[in-house]
Amino acid sequence: MRMILGADREAERGEVVGALLSERKAASGALHGIRSLSTAALESVDREVGAVVEDLLDLDVADVLVGCWRKHRALTAAARRTLATPGSEEVVDIASRQVRAGYDPDVDLLVDGRTVKTFRFTLELVLDASGLAAIVRHGDLVGMRGGACDVTATLSFEGEQLLRRQAHLDPALLVRFDPPLDLVDPQALPGAERSTAALP
Repeated sequence: MRMILGADREAERGEVVGALLSERKAASGALHGIRSLSTAALESVDREVGAVVEDLLDLDVADVLVGCWRKHRALTAAARRTLATPGSEEVVDIASRQVRAGYDPDVDLLVDGRTVKTFRFTLELVLDASGLAAIVRHGDLVGMRGGACDVTATLSFEGEQLLRRQAHLDPALLVRFDPPLDLVDPQALPGAERSTAALP
């Protein structure tokens, strides 16, 4: 997620979000009347807050996709059928699908052990996936064929947009299928023998 928003490891930690917070005088507004600090010190506070936010953005887009697939009715139905018929495999076409996810990380600014400001952020993700074919075997998602996924990420601060970025991703390369991804509860079918696979 940091890479999509441009806050990856090539930039100094906290630099991207911190610079945007400095433009909005986030630290100076929070510390007004509490402590007199130089401009450089205030910018340092903004960078530190930015660094914490960027750490909170250590979110794998693949996890969002996998969470959606595990709720997809056609995939879970195929998983149950392949569990019931050992050795079988199904290829499921996934129509164009839009997934939305929201996260609300908060960062507290403390002075002398007292919270003087809570910085409220919102991360919104919109994933548009199309042309995907999912391979289901023995109740697991074992691979994807074709398709594309466009991701739009928006980071807001106190209701005001800070960053908005878009990326074009290949789902087949984005998600690891070794080990396979389980789509249904191992006990979904009474008496079904199967091993469980953990999400990498």
